[in-house]
Amino acid sequence: MYKRLTRPILELSITVWDGATSMARLNHMETAQWREAWMVTNIERTDHTTSTTQHLKSIEWDDLKDRRLCRRLDFFQAMHLD
Repeated sequence: MYKRLTRPILELSITVWDGATSMARLNHMETAQWREAWMVTNIERTDHTTSTTQHLKSIEWDDLKDRRLCRRLDFFQAMHLD
């Protein structure tokens, strides 16, 4: 559900707005992803035994920060190859 509905919204036009977005907004989007990850696995967010990064890796979701970097690199590569 997350990969089909939520993530596309969070990544909409990422190559355009990524450099012009404040850290606060980026953190807000990361928090939305983390919240979804905890809901999908039905684990209490108060469970302090697992870090969010470890949790994302365990359910095989890429961090939005890493996805933004890959999208940006793909965009620049496409610009230079054309």
